[in-house]
Amino acid sequence: MGVAHRPAAAVVPFRHEEVLCGLRGEGARSFKGYWVFPGGTVEPEDAELPLLTSAKVRLWETSTTHVACALRELGEETGRYVLAQSTGEAPTSQQLEGFQRAILEHNDLKKSLETQDLFLDGRQLVFVGAVQSPDYGDNRFEVHQFFLKDCPDPICPAQDELTDIQWRRVDDVHQAWLNGEAFYLPPILRVMRALGSERGEGRMENAIRQLQEHPSNPIESREVIGGLRVQAYRTPTLPPAAHTNTFFLGSHRLLIVDPATPDAAEQERFDALVKRLLAEGRRFEAVVLSHHHADHVGDAQRVAERWSLPIWGHQCTADKLGMTFDRYLEEGDAFDGWQFLHTPGHAVGHLCFWHAEKRALVAADMVAEESTIIIEPHDGGDLKAYMQSLERLIALQPRSLVPSHGHLRTDGSHLLAQTLDHRKKRVTQIQGNLMMQDEPQTARQLVASIYVGEVPEAVYPLAELSVLSSLLYLEQQGTVVCENDAWSLKA
Repeated sequence: MGVAHRPAAAVVPFRHEEVLCGLRGEGARSFKGYWVFPGGTVEPEDAELPLLTSAKVRLWETSTTHVACALRELGEETGRYVLAQSTGEAPTSQQLEGFQRAILEHNDLKKSLETQDLFLDGRQLVFVGAVQSPDYGDNRFEVHQFFLKDCPDPICPAQDELTDIQWRRVDDVHQAWLNGEAFYLPPILRVMRALGSERGEGRMENAIRQLQEHPSNPIESREVIGGLRVQAYRTPTLPPAAHTNTFFLGSHRLLIVDPATPDAAEQERFDALVKRLLAEGRRFEAVVLSHHHADHVGDAQRVAERWSLPIWGHQCTADKLGMTFDRYLEEGDAFDGWQFLHTPGHAVGHLCFWHAEKRALVAADMVAEESTIIIEPHDGGDLKAYMQSLERLIALQPRSLVPSHGHLRTDGSHLLAQTLDHRKKRVTQIQGNLMMQDEPQTARQLVASIYVGEVPEAVYPLAELSVLSSLLYLEQQGTVVCENDAWSLKA
């Protein structure tokens, strides 16, 4: 059974050519640095809040609870509550002052409204649809989206979860997204695409009509920045990850990078997305493989045959797979602004994809959000080469980074540096452990000593690969020697 989507609501305040939005800050649990509109999860108390609504709510596929949630979140995040008296008239200045005092004193919205006989005023909200988050990950939401005209300026101080809340021109924000300087979650992207497609007088009203007439499509491609789409599909990858990202590079002519799912239902979902992109006027150039591991190539042959596409990749990847590619990619080759970078270490033919103008990096398996990167020496993995590749990517100073397992990160350079630092510390830890031993140690013995209490024993075989890659690195440095699979410091 699938994970239920938690109910949520968001409001898009607008005026003329501007929308009110902010950034997810350092206090946010996820998606730091993404642009968002005021919104959040429906709380139990939302159903009890005093609320005025119009008769239109009954005609929309939403609820008064979602309306209350949207208005509560708007008030909490901007300091501006949209209020009215029970008669529908605007609050008096005395009521507003009393409400503000009550909120500061009690931090209880329902009580603060009731003390002044005030209601949240949802009559001006316009419902434009509900968007479900993708069917993977632990936290899934169904976000009901509303527009609100002429919301007052925000008055709240900066928060750690939502920062820099201000009015911004739609064209400026959308252009920043196209340039790879701004990042949206899918619900926000849906709204900004509609706003970006309209021009002139009545722009906002036309965008609202467009959103209402075209509800969110479950086959939505997650275009995380202009010219980079990311879609996750189930694959037999290493836990806790369960999906591998397929990347679509390009604006009109597209490369499909790492079609990997062996699951028939997921393949149908992939084909539906391809059909949608073709219907939008896109054309596909080739299937590209970032490297040879099974969780990156599982659907490549089928996709190439189904859609009559050539397969591209590095020569080393072709050799590992025992295949002949239609084109062998080399360092410096490019497509629609994306450069192909040979970054060996995790795999001998590993490729990353770099857009210098947007400072965007598709890192494939150089880093991961959901699991660790395994260096498998018996399959061509090499820790020294891997760390050198990490150093090279860090020097690029990417603004955004998308791994094969996880979401777009707005702190790409930090994640790369963090990964490199972890590897260096692990090497130092292994070297220090050998210094304390009276006898040479096998990789398995070192795992039992170093990883005890850190990971479950079921993960020890993978940890052993990590230890072995570190030992081979130290051997290359002339620090350790191996005899009969047992390791010791070089005398």
